[in-house]
Amino acid sequence: MIEKIMKAVKSSNKKRGRNITMGAVVGFLLSCTVLMGAEDNYLYIKEEGETIKFSTDANNGTDGEWNKKNPYEKNNWDADTRTYVNNIIISGKENDDYPNKPEVKNGYGIKLEANGLNFINNNKISGNATTISGSSIKSYGIYVNSNITIENLKNIGIISSEVSSVGEMSGSGSGYGIYINSGATIKNLENMGHIAGSTNSTCSGVGIYAEGVIENLINAGIIRTGTKGNQGIYISSGTTKRLENMGNITGANMGILIRGGTIENLRNTGSISAFSNLNEIGKAITVTVNGTIKNVENTGTLISDGSGVYVTGQNSSVVGTLEKLLNQGKIDVKGEYGGGVEVEWYGKINDFSNTGVIYGEFYAVSMNGAPINSTNNYGIFVALRDKIIKNDRNLPVKNYGLYIAGTTGVVTKGDQTIEGTDEKVILTTGYDDSGNELKREMVIKNAVITDDSGTGTTTESIELGTNNYNNHILNGKNDTLKVSGTGNEVEGSIINAYGSAVKFDTDGGELILSGIIVNGGIDGSAAISGSDEADTLILQSGEIKYTDGTINTQNTIVNGNINMGAKADNLTISNGTIVNGILDGGTGDDTLNFKISSVAKSNSAKSQGINIMYSISNFENININTNVTLFEKTIKNEDLEITGVENITIGKDGILTLRIDGTNNNKHALSTGNSGGTIDSNGGKLLLALNGVSDGSIINIGMNLGDGIYGVENKDIEYRDLFTLETTSLLHSLEKTSSNELKVTTKSDLPLSPDGPDTPDKPETLDKVRYEKLNKIYQSMRVVDGIKEFNVETQGNLSVFTEYLNDIYAGNPYSYSSELSRKSMGMFRDIVTENSFKPELNKWMIYGGLTHVDGGTKDTYYGKGYYTYDIGSSDIETDTKITGAYMLGEYGISDTLTSGIVIGGNKLKSDLSNGSKVDGDALYMGAYVKKYVGNLKVTG
Repeated sequence: MIEKIMKAVKSSNKKRGRNITMGAVVGFLLSCTVLMGAEDNYLYIKEEGETIKFSTDANNGTDGEWNKKNPYEKNNWDADTRTYVNNIIISGKENDDYPNKPEVKNGYGIKLEANGLNFINNNKISGNATTISGSSIKSYGIYVNSNITIENLKNIGIISSEVSSVGEMSGSGSGYGIYINSGATIKNLENMGHIAGSTNSTCSGVGIYAEGVIENLINAGIIRTGTKGNQGIYISSGTTKRLENMGNITGANMGILIRGGTIENLRNTGSISAFSNLNEIGKAITVTVNGTIKNVENTGTLISDGSGVYVTGQNSSVVGTLEKLLNQGKIDVKGEYGGGVEVEWYGKINDFSNTGVIYGEFYAVSMNGAPINSTNNYGIFVALRDKIIKNDRNLPVKNYGLYIAGTTGVVTKGDQTIEGTDEKVILTTGYDDSGNELKREMVIKNAVITDDSGTGTTTESIELGTNNYNNHILNGKNDTLKVSGTGNEVEGSIINAYGSAVKFDTDGGELILSGIIVNGGIDGSAAISGSDEADTLILQSGEIKYTDGTINTQNTIVNGNINMGAKADNLTISNGTIVNGILDGGTGDDTLNFKISSVAKSNSAKSQGINIMYSISNFENININTNVTLFEKTIKNEDLEITGVENITIGKDGILTLRIDGTNNNKHALSTGNSGGTIDSNGGKLLLALNGVSDGSIINIGMNLGDGIYGVENKDIEYRDLFTLETTSLLHSLEKTSSNELKVTTKSDLPLSPDGPDTPDKPETLDKVRYEKLNKIYQSMRVVDGIKEFNVETQGNLSVFTEYLNDIYAGNPYSYSSELSRKSMGMFRDIVTENSFKPELNKWMIYGGLTHVDGGTKDTYYGKGYYTYDIGSSDIETDTKITGAYMLGEYGISDTLTSGIVIGGNKLKSDLSNGSKVDGDALYMGAYVKKYVGNLKVTG
């Protein structure tokens, strides 16, 4: 692309008779950002021998133009680690031939065909195609080809695909966010952004489609699809060893589908949802047609209008198998024929254990001509119809918990009794990464049913009081655990309800939940409900002990909404806590605290922060004492709103990151509903994640900014780490321009370090001459608002950015033009000086010949620069070819004196290792004299 830009600049300026300068090149490059974004960008990466090559026009591995140089300057390629980082919009459209129909093409964004790659996406990648009548078209965001191994594939941005249709009679089509072909292996696939299949109403879409092997698949973001025949994740063959969802997976009719493939361990702590479309009912997790899941562990939510978990087959030799199903969370299926867990038509579940809540509008559990070989309920089964379980084969079902019939409201307690006076039972409560069962000793306690079991329609609350309900499973219909007084704590338990699981008594109270799973709110109420008095609730991690003696840390998970009720309430959420629901402070002067847990689960630093992906309302005071990120969208892709806030205080250990939606008038979570409030700092930071916000933009923060919030307008502070108002970008600053408005500005000079001053103050820190050159390019980018295109949040990102600047400066092909001219002129000089012939007296000697130089050079050009702080020396290799001809005439003036002229021309060409080229012509004409003094020859 740089070659095309250079040609365009060269052509444009030739017509105007202007000199080409670096500023002109950079200015042209950046002023065309929108135009270039509209073009079809595509990238194909393949391995040839042990060499990685790139193409932007190949349909397969043999056609097109291939180069060892990364074709997109804003992206980063590290050949030593085989790591490719995408920082630009890649949008491939109809760039792959359809078999036997040249007028029809599939669409690819990225195609990978190289072993050992690490691929990171920081921006947007999409594939686009159009169906026509009689065709079946496919589009791919990222396509991983057969028989290769990808080390790591990480998405922080957006990966999507789209198939559109034209004409009255349209063909079929499928769009895949990520497609993993048979024989391919991905060792680690991590999504922290957004992956989407086709959202077109006439074409199917899949977020992640796998025919190959995935060793670890972790979703902490959003995976979604469109409205026809769609799956969030589709495992069609091969094996996925570990799939863990901490975010949101949603499909138009299937959240996760396993058809012919295998998942060894599936763990959900987030949300998996699916809803009916066209003729397909929604199924959160589906296993069918020789598909297998060895272990499913749900501690989050499965939401659907058809089935929560659905297992089926085709015939006696083509079955669907789920070996072990453990539900500790909430399965909520609201649909006319909805079933919580369903097995039918040659499907089977070998072992099923429930310690949470399962609701199905038709059945909680259905065995329709297919078996669940072992069913153990320690929690709650709920069905709108009177029949909780459909069990055609009368297979054994052991119920230690509660059944609730939705139509009558009748509650029935389990028919199983636990032997021993302590009423303890050993349960499987999870699986390790190898699939081995983790067992705990727990007590099952069911709330007392009013009017006796089988006839009563309510249950009495379990009073916490001075009782020890650690390591319990507590089951009730409404208000399962009632809290009053102070000093209350429950650790390592599961609290279940059809309505509210935890209820503060009328006089209010205090409660600490450590390592607890709370499931409730199926009837529309809050899972945790406050009282009409002041309540205090703390959610934090806790330690749990397994029967083998090992101790683990478990995060608290609340599957449902939290409503703190009236009066002045206090809610504390520690890092690691997961709330799959809305937070509502209720009436009164309420306080929401985010803090570091005293017992932190051992995860990465980034995962230990608190991501807010549900709306928050009616907390007048919010205190930030850990890392908290307020997203701009909810998991349902609606605007996330934090409303009713009067004071936000960021403590010395706190960082509040506010994500800005640059595509929606710079809106954010605090934009509305808090105009009279104030946000201030006691030493912590307010960070804005800009997401493409332009230089000079004004952002209304939606609240008043206190005196403790200050950015670059505070001239007494030199180092950015002392500001309390900053961006996540190392290239941007924030200036407080009014009581509630901020101005986004790019750094006045190219920064060297995230913790240091903006410019080098010591010569030994960096060669100032070299820095000045890169800084001039940086200034050109500022002029055309090009800085917003870069995501520079870490020292590593800064290194990539400076390498990009260096490629423009040191790798600029016009730096080589003078070197080629010198080489060409030197050839004619050598022809004259090295000529051993001598003309006769008073006669001309005339002769000619061809010129040719073919060979590589390195670092021998005008303008080479070092930027040692970030990227070391910049070594640009070239392949230089000079070809031409000359004619020489020399006249003998005396025996010791001659004079002559030389005329010649050369074709000059250099191919740079960064993909750029220099191509031109040189004409030379000169005169000379030679003086012979003994054995000495002097030429001038």
